Amino acid sequence: MHRTTLTPALPILLAALLVSAGPARAATVHQFNIVPVATAVNDFELAPAFLANTWVQQEIRATQAFGDPGLGQMWMASGLGNGNRSWFPDGGDNGFTRIWMEDNETIEAIAFFGGSGWLSPDQTMYYELALDNVVVQTGSLPATFAGSWFGFAGGDFDELRIRASQGPVNGLFDCPSGGLGGNCNFAWVDDIRVGPAAVVPVPATAWLVMLSLGLVAGVGRMGRPQPIRLAAP
Repeated sequence: MHRTTLTPALPILLAALLVSAGPARAATVHQFNIVPVATAVNDFELAPAFLANTWVQQEIRATQAFGDPGLGQMWMASGLGNGNRSWFPDGGDNGFTRIWMEDNETIEAIAFFGGSGWLSPDQTMYYELALDNVVVQTGSLPATFAGSWFGFAGGDFDELRIRASQGPVNGLFDCPSGGLGGNCNFAWVDDIRVGPAAVVPVPATAWLVMLSLGLVAGVGRMGRPQPIRLAAP
């Protein structure tokens, strides 16, 4: 008699679940202050009323890329943001805002209070997350003139890029509405906060891994598989 024992292909099942999960480090996106206890804050309060197209505070740099020639305008409080200053380049232009840390380290979590300076409904805040100057995640969120919180956490990125305009926006240079006064970007930003996330995000991959481990444990509790006895020829 020859004895052959057949066991379930659990490693194959686990590998299939991990492959189907997709990227493990996609950032979670939030519309509340995801960084209530910040290690660095750029609130623009120390900035002059007018300056060039960049401002650094507590190692957080904001820069306007491809904006209109001339000065990036830091407006006094006029219904935009908190305090006496907010980042509103040129009061509207055709570029986008880049935000990153001076040491170029990856960002655990980042939040900012911002919106669109265009006084009309159907505003969109388009964003890109980049790592080593390569875009790794894109998307869009509703924006308003009054402003709201935007937050990103738990992914592999070292730079945030944003612009705001009317209607659905699908890129940093997309201008579906045709603009206003020749301008298509009206994003304003205040209170940029970097630090640990208030809520630890659980990516979809983690749930699938836990599910697969549960399946493994469940099969283990079923006991050893019964051997299949094959008759000798």
